[in-house]
Amino acid sequence: MEYARLGNTGLMVSELCLGCMTFGQEASGETSKEITGRALRGVRDDIVLATKVRLPMEEGPNDVGLSHKHIMQGCEDSLRRLGTDYIGLYQVHT
Repeated sequence: MEYARLGNTGLMVSELCLGCMTFGQEASGETSKEITGRALRGVRDDIVLATKVRLPMEEGPNDVGLSHKHIMQGCEDSLRRLGTDYIGLYQVHT
């Protein structure tokens, strides 16, 4: 496996990754993320887990965008759905 440094973060990431963007089209988004979380069990410490925030996840007026509330809620929701206690890379989507 080839690795590269992610910008100037010091984080080394593999040149290959699993993108899960379309998982929610085949099953619900909630189900897809929970399946991904189960797949991480036992190998979590070897994985650089990335997730993103910005797009709407609910119907409320503050459930979209880059407000402090939406960023923090999105992070907490991702941690819960993926069954982990840390994220390696949290990205702004689009």
